[in-house]
Amino acid sequence: MVLIKKEQVVAGLTSQSARLLEIFLQAEEHGLSTSDISEKLWSNGSGTREKIHTLIYRLRKSISGVTPLEIKLKEDAYYLIIPHFIGENALIDGKNIDGTWLANSDKN
Repeated sequence: MVLIKKEQVVAGLTSQSARLLEIFLQAEEHGLSTSDISEKLWSNGSGTREKIHTLIYRLRKSISGVTPLEIKLKEDAYYLIIPHFIGENALIDGKNIDGTWLANSDKN
């Protein structure tokens, strides 16, 4: 998956980071416990806390400066914070974020 802003690719996401972002967007209140993340991304049980924290770090790094999205840790759960405001940087249907679009890419 790539993030595209005004016809220009601005950030790429690994397939695992893209899947995590998708899971956050679908989750109730956009929140996931570490066990939720582990179950959804490592169904074989190999999802350690270190792997989860590393993946969260990489996703944060990929989306920072490109979108107003943030990932916050609160009481052993991560939450995708999606600002809702009116104007040029409005969030529309969870897909258009300050002119940035989420797009699938065969490369990731």
